[in-house]
Amino acid sequence: MNKGYGRFFAFLFLIFFVLQGGVVFSETIEVEEVDVEVEYEEVDGDFFEEEEEEIWDPLESGNRLFFDMFMMGYYVAIHPLIGIYNGVTPVFVRDRVDDFAGFLRMPVTLVNDGLQGNGRGFEKTLTRTVKGVPTLGFYDWERDISPRRFEDYGQTAGVYGVPEGPFVAFPLAPTTRDTTMYIAQSLFLDPLIYVVGGPVRFGFLGLRLTSLFSNIDRGMTTVYRSVDGYGLSRDLFMRLRRKALEERGEDEKELEEREEGFELDIDEDLLLDFDEEGE
Repeated sequence: MNKGYGRFFAFLFLIFFVLQGGVVFSETIEVEEVDVEVEYEEVDGDFFEEEEEEIWDPLESGNRLFFDMFMMGYYVAIHPLIGIYNGVTPVFVRDRVDDFAGFLRMPVTLVNDGLQGNGRGFEKTLTRTVKGVPTLGFYDWERDISPRRFEDYGQTAGVYGVPEGPFVAFPLAPTTRDTTMYIAQSLFLDPLIYVVGGPVRFGFLGLRLTSLFSNIDRGMTTVYRSVDGYGLSRDLFMRLRRKALEERGEDEKELEEREEGFELDIDEDLLLDFDEEGE
């Protein structure tokens, strides 16, 4: 194969992996929207109090190295651009970009809902997807009704008892299960794979990246400034993934409550201090 084509496909492969996996990390960061740089014991509530299953991280030294390199690159190259985007772009426009990025993720969620036997989730995802088709996904009619759900191969594998493997800190896409299957499923179910025309495809890729980085930028900044950003992001990621698996057996009422999300009860003064330091 021509070396130029080889590099091109390798680049596409990496981009799609980051985009698909980025959803996982963005969910972690959204919980940290209460971002404050504090020690775990300073957080009110029992979020970090209970002793949980130990995280298997035999690659920690390598994970930390690549994590630190990525965070440095993000903060130097991407963070300033996202600051400009969030500062000059109207909220309405940012919401439409977010809706479109979420719409592209729906096929992955739909298939994994089916594989998990989650009939209620499958129905809700299908309904939401169909409603978005007339606007090409640029308007989510249920944005103010319920938060968007995301499922992936890693969650499906966990439902069927596939054990956790070693923690691997891929940029924006940490994983503890079969990464090959995770990437393959995400690639084949990504609508942009089937979009004809380079400019259109890369334009949509640009919108998706913009949405992703815009939503996680504040959390990424907190991780970058924290004493142990790697440990913080790893622990949050594993906490949320395990929590999601534990709640698969909840009844409809409990599931609806979970979909509303949960907030950490943190002193407003701490948030104020953090924002002042970040200016």
